[in-house]
Amino acid sequence: MDHQIPSLYHLRCPNCGSGEYTPLGKKRNLAQQVAVGFAAGAAPLLATVVANAQARDLTEIPPLEYKCAGCKKKYQSGPLAADPSEILAEPCVVNFTRAKKFQGAAGVYTIYLNGVPINTVRNGQSFAFQTILRYNTLFAGFGNGMLYRVLHRFEAVPGRTIGVVFDGVFRPLP
Repeated sequence: MDHQIPSLYHLRCPNCGSGEYTPLGKKRNLAQQVAVGFAAGAAPLLATVVANAQARDLTEIPPLEYKCAGCKKKYQSGPLAADPSEILAEPCVVNFTRAKKFQGAAGVYTIYLNGVPINTVRNGQSFAFQTILRYNTLFAGFGNGMLYRVLHRFEAVPGRTIGVVFDGVFRPLP
């Protein structure tokens, strides 16, 4: 099977059709959340990131739970296959920075691009990645599978470099 490029651009609520949503994270019961939260180190998370990076098709990427901004109902979805019209002629580089803050300093965050975990960052760290999709969605999560309930949608420009900083909310850098 051909590799598919994950996208959330066409993600819609199955109940009302709204394209506005809040990311919630991996669906787990309370016992699972507590167990994962107390797991030692980042090994389980790292294994998930590596497994997702090697996915051959989108069905191998675990779905996430979302809450619709329109009807307020929760639903699950994995990333969708990008439409060929979304693909850029050349990649766009994104410089991502997690702002250095005292609150939450010890936590390691997982950064998701279009519903797929792409990297983990500690307080004050930065990393760069490329996207070949015009329309992108970023969100951040914790090691226990829960996500910040904010997201950042941006339009990538072919051959350009853009910056994004996260300090509890996403902000584009000028």
